[in-house]
Amino acid sequence: MNKLKILIILLLAAFEASTAQNAEERLKMFRTSVLPMYNVYFTAAELSSEKQLSLAATTDYNLLSPEGKKNMMDKLLRSWSETLVIVNYESKRELWAIDTKTQKVLLLENWDRETGVALQQKPPQSNASSKTAQHPWFFYLGANELVDSNKNINIAFSTSVGFFLLKNRWDLAATFNGSISGNFGNESDISGQTGIGLQSKVYFPIEKYKISPNIGFELANTRYSISETTTNSFTPSLITGISWYVGIGSLDLSFRIGKQSVVMLGYTFIPRMKSAK
Repeated sequence: MNKLKILIILLLAAFEASTAQNAEERLKMFRTSVLPMYNVYFTAAELSSEKQLSLAATTDYNLLSPEGKKNMMDKLLRSWSETLVIVNYESKRELWAIDTKTQKVLLLENWDRETGVALQQKPPQSNASSKTAQHPWFFYLGANELVDSNKNINIAFSTSVGFFLLKNRWDLAATFNGSISGNFGNESDISGQTGIGLQSKVYFPIEKYKISPNIGFELANTRYSISETTTNSFTPSLITGISWYVGIGSLDLSFRIGKQSVVMLGYTFIPRMKSAK
């Protein structure tokens, strides 16, 4: 019986030594053929006490987005014969694995060894929130007023609500415009117009200065009235201007060039900018 116990112990010791030797050989091969391809993100590769691959990460790795880390680790883990890989950066530690059923990489754990606190991962954006981020809606309100000493008056306002077809690049909005002009001393000379239309603009953002020149067009069903005469017509207009991003939107100087040209100063409220902050 004693001989059998001794034989079992010797076999287990030999198996453990063989396994350790195989792990060292795999590590040596990994350092030679795989690690150089990821030297921007990892500086060293070792085996943990449980014979798991342990990688020392760089700042560049830490700056990757969660999705960027996942894509890279998906490739790296397929180059290692075991399923678990540990990534160390300063006091932080991540445990990665490949799901044997789905064959997809998973971040199993992420914690800080100094505090012992698990670090929360940012939840992936839902399709709905992602679409909202790419197509934020906005509300614009603008006006122009001119009254001189001769009682000549020229007042205009404009409002619109819409959304971006391409974030910060191209928008589409429903508009409502109105204006009144003439002389208070001669009521028969006062004219007014209102219009409901559709407007679209293309933006050319200059991020360094937080400004965005833009140009577009508007097609409106406009109602003109002077004295007791009223006419309706479809009116195209060229829209151009510049936006300065400040607060939760942008301060806008715009020019509407058409049957009647108007200079407008207004503000565009973009609620998404507030939530982004």
